[in-house]
Amino acid sequence: MNKAQKLQQHDEMEIPETVMHTQSRSDLSISMQSYHNDQTKFGFSVIPSKVIAMTAMLLLVGSTFLIFGIILLIQSPGKYQRSLSMIILGVLMVIPGAYYTILLFKFRQAHNQAEQRQILNEFPLD
Repeated sequence: MNKAQKLQQHDEMEIPETVMHTQSRSDLSISMQSYHNDQTKFGFSVIPSKVIAMTAMLLLVGSTFLIFGIILLIQSPGKYQRSLSMIILGVLMVIPGAYYTILLFKFRQAHNQAEQRQILNEFPLD
């Protein structure tokens, strides 16, 4: 069976009238309202500014520690204790900072409120 025949069969399928008329007008308007509400998005105002600031701070300061630790390790390989501690501290700060930054980008790119709520559940909000 080729694609044209499959499309024609799909177009010929009919929905029984009992199924079509089972919803009342109020049910239909409620479902349309919920559909419309689900299609709208939250803004960044839903996420507290402290969470956004801490995410940015963790990512930036962690990246700074990581970069300076690597630079110190390359410049003076004999004194690796100071550079190793900076690298470890940088990694410990970059991991959660990068994770929550990615969540912020996913929150911004979500298609509807349901996806945004699911992402919001992963943030440490009280």
